[in-house]
Amino acid sequence: LFIIIPLFIILIGETLAALIIVAGRFLAQRSHYKFCFVIACIECLIMPFGTVLGIFTIILLTQDPVKAAFQPPPIA
Repeated sequence: LFIIIPLFIILIGETLAALIIVAGRFLAQRSHYKFCFVIACIECLIMPFGTVLGIFTIILLTQDPVKAAFQPPPIA
């Protein structure tokens, strides 16, 4: 029990860290808007820096110019 619970917590932390890295790459590529938004919401649970980063990401993602940047280019 003293091995399984910490391993589970570590696994969740590493998975969340990997998802945050992937979301950062998607933000840089301006793709997968919903994934980035969900990860920003989940990131708000990580006190204190995750909360600040998550809130500012949510504020940024809800702005209209940013939403437009995530839209695929029109096909000619």
